[in-house]
Amino acid sequence: MKLSIPVISIRAKEAIKTSLAMVIAFGIALWLNWDRPYWAGFAVAFVSLSTVGQSLNKAALRMAGTIAAVVVSFIILGLFPQDRWLYLAALVAWMGLCTYMAGGPDQQYFWVCAGFIVALITIDAGPNGAELFHTAMMRAQETGLGILVYGLVAIVVWPVRSGARLDSAAKELIVAQRECVALGMSPTGDRTSNEEMRTRVDGLLQLQSGLMQAQGAAIADTFEVWERRASWRELCAVTHRINGILLRWIDGIPRVGAESLRAAFPDLSADAQILETRLRCLESILDGQSPDSIPDSSTLRVETGASGVTSHFEKAEIAALQSLWETLEREVSMALSLAADIRDLALPESTAPARLGSGIVEKRYPALDVERAIAALRTMLIVTAAYLVWIYVPDVPAGTSVVSIGAALGINLSLLPQLRASSIFRPVFVSVTGGSLIYLLVMPGLSTFVELGLLLFGYTFVVCYLFAAPKQALGRALGLAMFLSIASISNDQSYQFGTVSNTALMMAVVCLIVWVTESVVVAPFPENNFRRLLSRYFRSVRSLLDMLGRDTAAPLSLLERVRKTQALHEITTLPGKLSVWGGLVNPDLLPGLSAQSITLLLRDLKLLSFRMQELVDARDQQFSEWIIADLSPDLRAWRLQMAEALMELANPASTGDNVARADVNRLTAVSVENIEARIRNTLERDVSEQLAEKEEFALLRLLAAFRGVADALGRCQIQARPVDWSCGQEERFSW
Repeated sequence: MKLSIPVISIRAKEAIKTSLAMVIAFGIALWLNWDRPYWAGFAVAFVSLSTVGQSLNKAALRMAGTIAAVVVSFIILGLFPQDRWLYLAALVAWMGLCTYMAGGPDQQYFWVCAGFIVALITIDAGPNGAELFHTAMMRAQETGLGILVYGLVAIVVWPVRSGARLDSAAKELIVAQRECVALGMSPTGDRTSNEEMRTRVDGLLQLQSGLMQAQGAAIADTFEVWERRASWRELCAVTHRINGILLRWIDGIPRVGAESLRAAFPDLSADAQILETRLRCLESILDGQSPDSIPDSSTLRVETGASGVTSHFEKAEIAALQSLWETLEREVSMALSLAADIRDLALPESTAPARLGSGIVEKRYPALDVERAIAALRTMLIVTAAYLVWIYVPDVPAGTSVVSIGAALGINLSLLPQLRASSIFRPVFVSVTGGSLIYLLVMPGLSTFVELGLLLFGYTFVVCYLFAAPKQALGRALGLAMFLSIASISNDQSYQFGTVSNTALMMAVVCLIVWVTESVVVAPFPENNFRRLLSRYFRSVRSLLDMLGRDTAAPLSLLERVRKTQALHEITTLPGKLSVWGGLVNPDLLPGLSAQSITLLLRDLKLLSFRMQELVDARDQQFSEWIIADLSPDLRAWRLQMAEALMELANPASTGDNVARADVNRLTAVSVENIEARIRNTLERDVSEQLAEKEEFALLRLLAAFRGVADALGRCQIQARPVDWSCGQEERFSW
């Protein structure tokens, strides 16, 4: 008779690891007779994630944030030991800075910990310097203990490393890109194929996000990845640029037309097959297999005198597509070189290119992020309100905890504006009730650490197992945090009903503060926020278009540089923020808007952002005076027509009436005809003026950028017009 060994699920394994680390951390802290051993439990509870790398990354950020908070706490209380209002100003300013920085793309958890731990240390220690040092050191060492214990448990017990996940994510993305090349480089120009290809490119962006997450975790927990971390990071950047190039290519095919595309690129199908083969070689290299041979990068041959290509706009788009192809080949060659370095394989030198960027990837602009500033204001308001309640409300329960817990809850909720304050009421109530019952009914009967360890293990396992999904992270954090706070486990354990009642009332006060302050800065309704961000996006595009009318020979003033940088920042970041709110919009409150139309609108906004960046770069080129004199009136008229359409889109609530509006697609067709005629007349009238090759390419690039912006804007207009944006604007009670 064979004994069957039960298979433990991954969910149960992760819960067991967290529970085991919790027991060990408490055991060591109690054995050393440290104060507040539950701080070590907090570290275990909050850094545990599904893989070793993710956990170690988060643990490192928490430890670094704790050290930074200790230093800042010394500075704040050293400067303002007896002045409560200057202390409040310093604390609120620091919390606002940490919230703003936590909303950025890097080290978010570091800034979260650096923010709320300052409030916890300074409020708990008060003006007593000796107590401040003791509290800060205990916080640092117990956080370090919890991190060390969980790290060792995660490495020894059922370690789940991210190296295999990174390899899988990279190969999956490369396969998807190869399929896009095989289908998207076709000169058919079929509309259905183009729509299908846009959907495939949307899938590439999701795969790219998964690759980036796997990369960060694998660098932390897989030595082989750590050794080649620079190559892995560069490979992720290359794949991101390839995604942008494919999006541009798919968008440019319909404007050229199938016949013109085949005439201009007679070898396109053969070159696409070569590129597809090179991507297959990239897949093989990532699998650890050195391909027998790698085809040389193909140079897309252009038939300059191709019959049927008479429009300057077609020539412009063909020139843009050719430039994209060359950039794509460089990026693929770079990817091959990086993959070979990662797998320690030798490739021909011709395969390793100079590391050139494509100019297609989104750029970061050092500008004020309005949404992050709003989040910072919300945190500052919550901390200020909690502090004033502590000062002015007599006998407020657990007064110091109102400020520290309010700071921790405020900074986390401010970074998740789509999460309603009311959504935390039930988790708080359940966690406080569960923790209180265990504290009052179970813990008084415990007499040894073995019994306490079994309780800690069992409670932690149940919470981690029931709230294992990423979407349940809030319930898991509150469930563990409330129990550890109420239990306040120490060697000199005492049990008082006042601990339970004070904690419950304190959490009620904190939740009330968070709920009351929720709508002060920005209302939490998805429809309103989607409308607000969409309006700001189109205003930013219009601002850039207005700046294109200035004389390029004159230098930008300081105010103009700030406006330009701010507008570029908005158009590159707002599509991602709109996608968050778009998934929460109630279609009943915005008739005509569906999940599919939101997806299409967000995709068109993303493309419009790429096109606007290209237009800004192309407009900065210098042209001959005779070209400027001839083309400026038509380009200016075209620009003003697009600005008129943007004014309509920037005020979407006005689209519900029947007033005639600018139709971008119709106006674009007229403008294209006018500019085509103007160019022909100019060249025929004055044959003595000849365009240099560089200037001709710059002119074609400018025309392609104008046409690309107009087409992307026209698609946005098609998606936005059927929606009744005026609905759902009535005042609603935030609950």
